Amino acid sequence: MDGLKDLSQIEQLKILKSIRLGCSSEAEFELYVKTHLAEQNIEEIVRRIDGLILEDEFLLLSKVMKACLAINGVDQGFVINNDLKVPDYLAVFDLSHSIYDTNCNSTKTPALVEVKTTQDDKIKLGKNFLDKYAKYTDLYDLPLIIASRFKISEQQQWWIMQTKEQLIKSKRISNPHQMINGGIGHILLNDYFLMPTTNIIIDTEFSKIPKTSSAYSKEYGYLQSVSITIDEKQLTLPSEYPILNLFLDCFSQQHIADEQNNEGITVRRVLPVQVQLLSDMLLRANFSMLDNNGNEYSNASRLLALLENNKATVIYREFFDEALSFFNSEFPLFTILRIGDEVNNKKLLHYLHNKNT
Repeated sequence: MDGLKDLSQIEQLKILKSIRLGCSSEAEFELYVKTHLAEQNIEEIVRRIDGLILEDEFLLLSKVMKACLAINGVDQGFVINNDLKVPDYLAVFDLSHSIYDTNCNSTKTPALVEVKTTQDDKIKLGKNFLDKYAKYTDLYDLPLIIASRFKISEQQQWWIMQTKEQLIKSKRISNPHQMINGGIGHILLNDYFLMPTTNIIIDTEFSKIPKTSSAYSKEYGYLQSVSITIDEKQLTLPSEYPILNLFLDCFSQQHIADEQNNEGITVRRVLPVQVQLLSDMLLRANFSMLDNNGNEYSNASRLLALLENNKATVIYREFFDEALSFFNSEFPLFTILRIGDEVNNKKLLHYLHNKNT
């Protein structure tokens, strides 16, 4: 064999993805590709590896949302029947803590999941491709879920999950508008929107040297304290504020002023009334923990690799439950907005139940 060149494209990409994660820079990775796959289009290889990395984001999402009892990748190499296409993941979703169904008879929901990603505002899956995925899932009598990732803004990335039937009804087109009544992701992930009930003033104090925290901002220095003001009432975050502050950082904030103080600087911002998706907030909080880059999406593959080697930690949805309880302990600052209407949600739960009985 002639090294990587004799492997299938998917096997090449899997190996190159691992190599890319281990490289110290993109330049080092591109040099490797040029050396071992000289005639290949490097930009296309990087684009396809980006797709594999974003597939890992769905794994990370399932983990931190506590959405699955089990989820694993399905080998997409050699397939005996060429009329079949193999989805990316076999998952068993856990509905036992769902806010959408308090009387669920079956909390275990197995399904096969195909992941699609894009930088555009919609994804269209060809009928031939969808039929091949559907034929494979029918062999196992499992529902097919299409999970599509959309870039809403530099700070927001939404995952829209649809059943095969929902996708066909939408003419095989997935877009963010289907989050409300055209998808099933809120049921499977137990997802919802969070909204501040009023404008909140946030004062973040920084010092030149670490005093209460090692959290560091290149622009302002070491994080010292965080307090919030609502209707002239003030609430100071306790000693674990760097973690609780991640919850606030997941909302868009308007900068008001910087003020010098004896210790360093106070940054004043306002958090206006808005809605943010829990799953998106949770991913961004984890990326902030990884590299202080929560406003721009980081690399889920790198975080998962570090977790496997016990070199990183993750924030689970329970943290946001605790943060919500803390911020609502004195004033009703944040409210939960359920997704979809009750009638449609009952139909979706009925669909899942019938598919798995």
